[in-house]
Amino acid sequence: MTEIADATDNPTITDAADYPKLMATDDWSAHPDTTLQHMADFANRARTGLPVILFLNGTIISGIVSAAEEFYEWANESQHQAVANSTNADNKEATERYSNYFFGTPAAEHKERRESEADTHYEIARHIHLKDAKVVTPGIAPMPVGFVRVLLAHVGAWTLGSFNSN
Repeated sequence: MTEIADATDNPTITDAADYPKLMATDDWSAHPDTTLQHMADFANRARTGLPVILFLNGTIISGIVSAAEEFYEWANESQHQAVANSTNADNKEATERYSNYFFGTPAAEHKERRESEADTHYEIARHIHLKDAKVVTPGIAPMPVGFVRVLLAHVGAWTLGSFNSN
């Protein structure tokens, strides 16, 4: 073992080969909440969900749990509408190809999965999608954002309900 003394006269390992083998651990706080995973999975299959408020680090998001398919359909349609009246044919074509690839294809894949009634196993749900979503940061009024996709592992707490429109 290669050791040197640090300023406190404590030995310090300087050779990486001298480090003990570390045991694999699992950080349960980084795992998604299983109830939210079930809600996301249910919404993906039934295309319906409950209103929830999600608490993330410094941000609160409120909305109705919806299917990933709906989120991707909305994103695809939003991009197509954004360039619908464009006179720049190259820009319009590029945006439509981009939108179809990143949003249209996932929407079709989620639709196919839902229609096949394949068992999706709630454990694979890593994101939750909210429609009619509003985002709140401290000191700022709720900001409507339409749809939002949230990584479940970033949700620190949640409750049922929604922000009122006032």
